[in-house]
Amino acid sequence: MRGGLRTDPPDTPAAARERFERDLAALPEEARRIERPVPPVPASSTRLTALATLVRHRIGTRTGT
Repeated sequence: MRGGLRTDPPDTPAAARERFERDLAALPEEARRIERPVPPVPASSTRLTALATLVRHRIGTRTGT
């Protein structure tokens, strides 16, 4: 998307289905259950935490907070 407009043509139904199947297969079995699924818990890596700290520091420097 750019400026609220699509930059590429939409996926075909077959491509969307393939992506869905791939994403579904990547979920843990507990999350794929129809009844009482258990959602996966997101994890944060050391690198992501360091990046978030750096970004917060840069924003604080720019805004004076």
